[in-house]
Amino acid sequence: MASAAQPPRNATRIIEAVRNFLAGREVKPNLRYQDFVTKRSGPSPNLPSGPAHKLNKNYYYTRDLRREAKPPTQISKQNLLPATSEIKQTKAAPVKTISPGQTLHWSENPY
Repeated sequence: MASAAQPPRNATRIIEAVRNFLAGREVKPNLRYQDFVTKRSGPSPNLPSGPAHKLNKNYYYTRDLRREAKPPTQISKQNLLPATSEIKQTKAAPVKTISPGQTLHWSENPY
């Protein structure tokens, strides 16, 4: 276990300095150390029984929803779109280009 005086490291101080220099920022490793993670001591879940809890006649092919897929059915009649030759040729307005917004400093982002 790491003591409170010295934080856990995944590299030596020299390697960290080189890595920070090459990255141009202070690199924060995405590792989870055991001292900083919450204990997993929650209660066990109380889930209700479902159809998969039966002991017999519980075959996979009866529960496989992919076998229930069928071709699409027509619900209502729709008007078809006109052909491209029938559409009036109108002059479209010029498209405005999108300029980028503020840059995201991802080393400062908490996520």
